[in-house]
Amino acid sequence: MSLEFISIHPKLTHLSVSEIEELIARYYENDKLMVLIEEFKIDVNPNGLLRLFPKVIVDDRCPHCKERMHKKFGSRYYDQKVTVMCPTCKHYADSCYHCVLCYGRVEDNLEYETVETDFTCFEADRPLVQGVVDFDDLTFRDRVFLGAYMQKGIADELTLISYGSLGNLLSPTTEYSVQIIEELCRKGIIFHISSSSSNEDFSNREFFTEYSSIASRQWYLNIESNRLSRDELIDRLVNPVDLFDQSLCLDLWGEIVLYEVIQYLSGELVLIFKVDYEISLKTKIFLKDLSRHYSLSQIFHILRLSINETLRWIVTCDGNPDAALEKVIERAMDYVEQARVSSCEFCGLEIDHTFLESELSKFFFRKVLRIGKSRINLKPQL
Repeated sequence: MSLEFISIHPKLTHLSVSEIEELIARYYENDKLMVLIEEFKIDVNPNGLLRLFPKVIVDDRCPHCKERMHKKFGSRYYDQKVTVMCPTCKHYADSCYHCVLCYGRVEDNLEYETVETDFTCFEADRPLVQGVVDFDDLTFRDRVFLGAYMQKGIADELTLISYGSLGNLLSPTTEYSVQIIEELCRKGIIFHISSSSSNEDFSNREFFTEYSSIASRQWYLNIESNRLSRDELIDRLVNPVDLFDQSLCLDLWGEIVLYEVIQYLSGELVLIFKVDYEISLKTKIFLKDLSRHYSLSQIFHILRLSINETLRWIVTCDGNPDAALEKVIERAMDYVEQARVSSCEFCGLEIDHTFLESELSKFFFRKVLRIGKSRINLKPQL
């Protein structure tokens, strides 16, 4: 029996329903992304393939509005591969916390605990910091990370945040996203909602090492303010008006660009050399130096030149593709050194629509620095 797809993405319309089903099945069987893209003749970057998969109408009906529910395919790296949701009331079949209607029913059955500030909250995975965090104690980084996380992830009741609700990545890379969630969690600013769990997760570094550990979880926003209402507090986080510190902004600018460069470099290496490389600490140090002195478009241009040189080396000299990353960085270092000696300036690579800005990038450059996409051609300076 064929799956009942809701709509087919334009990039998949050349495939039959059975071919799309085969594509999805082989994706979850861990076939290589480039093999699938080439075999099924799909015009997409490897990291964009999953977003093309259509939702499926299933026979299960929503317990609230009786509509047939929709199944959305998730990453094969998640513990939970698919999500079943009602298109009308947003009820999720796998969790009572996603749906406002269920949330109201379950809330009455949960035990509450009172913390020192006399604020009540769910019994949950507790952070290392006890009690509620005051809004005025949040650092610059805390507010930027929270604002980026909340602008799409905050639920209607303004207390829960869902990473999985973001249509885009929180940050340019999975590694960076995990670091952000860990940082907020360790400070007690957010904590994982669970009606029966232990505190051991948060004392164990391994809890944060897997993307699946955070992607499907919901997090309680554990902050309040004596001078701001809940609505005002959320508005100040999502629409900052006083969030500017030149030194801190420059540091975070370089940090975000670093991970955007890693995102770009990793994607290009997989696309061109068909090898998934691990970015070493040595490479990150070099890329971090680039992110401090060049615009994003200039760095992309430097890497593009280096990748082209490396590809030429592989083709003409029978080079080993496994050594491509090392060769790319070696060539990039040479280009940068030559430019510095001769006082030359790199032109910027034109960045097209396939470059996806993360929620953090959009929030920081649009709402904090207020320079938008023009920052792509700007060096980190204020």
